[in-house]
Amino acid sequence: MRTLRYLHAAEARTPAGAWTLEFIGVEPGAAVRGTGGRLLGHMLATVPAPGGIFLTTADEANVRLYRRFGFTTLRRLAVGPLEVTAMWRPDPRADAR
Repeated sequence: MRTLRYLHAAEARTPAGAWTLEFIGVEPGAAVRGTGGRLLGHMLATVPAPGGIFLTTADEANVRLYRRFGFTTLRRLAVGPLEVTAMWRPDPRADAR
């Protein structure tokens, strides 16, 4: 039930047409080797998302990672004990069209 409250609150104002990145992760031992960044970079380079990509995170370290990939903070909200950051990244290919 807590997960449903989190999703409802965090995704209530997803930008129109945006795809939502629900989960992305790597094994803990691979996290310090840049594996997550390479995985995210590959996904962003290969997945067409004309409305951009929306995501949420409750981990501040993830906010720094996502900013490096062009995501901007849309809002921060409290969901129970969590401080959730909602972020969005436009599709850079949309400018080329």
